[in-house]
Amino acid sequence: MKIQTKAIVFGIATAFGTAAMAEDKAWEGQTKDAWIDGKLEASYLLNSELSAAKIGTHVENGNVVLTGSVPTDAHKELAKQIAENLNGVADVDNQLTVSEKVASYDANDKDFSSSFYDMTTTMSLKSKYAVNDDLEAHEIDIDTKDGVVTLQGEVATQAEKMLAEEIAKSNDHVGKVNNQLKIVAAR
Repeated sequence: MKIQTKAIVFGIATAFGTAAMAEDKAWEGQTKDAWIDGKLEASYLLNSELSAAKIGTHVENGNVVLTGSVPTDAHKELAKQIAENLNGVADVDNQLTVSEKVASYDANDKDFSSSFYDMTTTMSLKSKYAVNDDLEAHEIDIDTKDGVVTLQGEVATQAEKMLAEEIAKSNDHVGKVNNQLKIVAAR
């Protein structure tokens, strides 16, 4: 009898353990799907060619379904490629429709995207200046608006002024640098 009881207890424990493992796997899958969905929506939001508000995303077991409307076949393909390039995506079902009536990117989306890039550009430049031994970063004021970086403040030499400008020009999303730095020999 003791052997049968142990076998029954073992069988029940195994069943519960298997069920618990299945629940854990389902939870892990749902978490992964939510991560993919969030990452995909953020990618569309930050893309200057797509309007995230017009593209619906659904992720299940790593499979992505895209719905909504875009203005051209190129936009449809771009949305699909972005989804396909995300880690964890198994397949993309691109159900986007092409409609010339859909504006590719409305003003609110563009304002957010532009503001985001401007903010990250300013922060990136501040970091690059701070770690550069040839610049006094605290003396340089950086303002970024619509991809145009304006540098103000004081530097000791023409070489520092040129270095600050070159660092800014090499940054992504910078279209122009307005270098208003003043050379002041004794700081």
